[in-house]
Amino acid sequence: MKLKTIVTTLGVLGLTTAGVAFAAGQSTDAQVAQLQTQLNQLQAQVNAMSQTHSAMTSGMNMVQTNAMLAQNMLSTQTGVGTEMTILNARKAGLNGDLYIGGQLKGDAQYTRTSVQGSDSTTTTHQGISSDSGLDVLANINSWVSGFISIDGFDSGSSIAAKDAYMVFGNLNMTPVYGFAGRKDVDFGSFQTVNFFADPLTRFFEARGNTMGVGYAQNGFNGTFSVMNGGAQAGVMNDDDGDTYNSMYTKNANQINNFALNATYGQDTSGVNWNVGAGYLNGAASGKTNANTVGAWDVNAQAMVNNLTVMAEFDRTTGDVGNVTATKTDGTQEVSLGTLNKTISAWDLGAAYAFPVMGLNSSVNLDYSAIKLDATYSQYVLGYNVEAMKNIWVGLQYSYNKGDVASATSTTKNNALALVGTAYF
Repeated sequence: MKLKTIVTTLGVLGLTTAGVAFAAGQSTDAQVAQLQTQLNQLQAQVNAMSQTHSAMTSGMNMVQTNAMLAQNMLSTQTGVGTEMTILNARKAGLNGDLYIGGQLKGDAQYTRTSVQGSDSTTTTHQGISSDSGLDVLANINSWVSGFISIDGFDSGSSIAAKDAYMVFGNLNMTPVYGFAGRKDVDFGSFQTVNFFADPLTRFFEARGNTMGVGYAQNGFNGTFSVMNGGAQAGVMNDDDGDTYNSMYTKNANQINNFALNATYGQDTSGVNWNVGAGYLNGAASGKTNANTVGAWDVNAQAMVNNLTVMAEFDRTTGDVGNVTATKTDGTQEVSLGTLNKTISAWDLGAAYAFPVMGLNSSVNLDYSAIKLDATYSQYVLGYNVEAMKNIWVGLQYSYNKGDVASATSTTKNNALALVGTAYF
């Protein structure tokens, strides 16, 4: 409106000056008629400019960025159930038409690996790597949203959609919601206090084509979902590029897997806590006789002031067959053999947030383990600081006893990583 007013005023002043100078040779009626014609032309031009400006402004308002949404959806610390992140964000007012965001991550690592035995060896390695992701949230209307995350922008990886699903619901109107598409399966929690290393419990984390319905009210959230059959992968030790099978069924052409998941939490005397449990049908890793084996999960979390504590335990419901670890580039596949025993994993972590020179920062300590043919364990200590708004710099030390990817329980690995992550 300011632009329209200024242009109109300048135009009127100019025309008035011209009319005075031209008055000597024209009649009063002719002067008024000509001045009115010029004013009409000017008004039409101003209206056109105003419409163009409004269209540009509307277009810019349609596409927005939200770094907090990107962090909550893409960071290493994020667990399963991301549809609730979207629903809660919309309930809190994130109702623009389109949000585009992502993360840029780079790290420099030094590792020292020793293998005990008759031929004991020690090797060291230094390396620099990068990873990035892009996410798009489209709010189609007040009840329907679509989400896509694209991964694989790091060197040597192909670009592919990690998630692509729809969310149906409006928590301001009803506690019932639904979802459908490729996403994390709603089973367990799999959140972590680590900003870089994945806990070993993520062996049980599943991802694939799924659809389901949920109910969220008064601190309770429960979901029931179904999945297509076939081997579907969950990612463990993502920074090392190792992918592990976490779901298996005997028919990939029909819906024959399902998952149940439930959480309940409250704020009691300043303690924000929640507990959860879940069951996944079809969680066996490479069962040779093509039968499904389920898994169950229990988890808990508590936050007191700036301290967060998380715990999780997973276990298969029966004996599993061949367990394999395959590099994401497909160049290596190692089998741990026929275990004929149950698989279990557990994780315990804590993080404390505190300011340093006015900057947000946190320190985290985590222990996780998985029991396959032997018990493999991981210890992580890290410090992460928000050096600039939405830009984090962290230093992480990790110690792994046993290497699942090479099926070597006698391996000891010490690693130091400097990690930078930016969200936009």
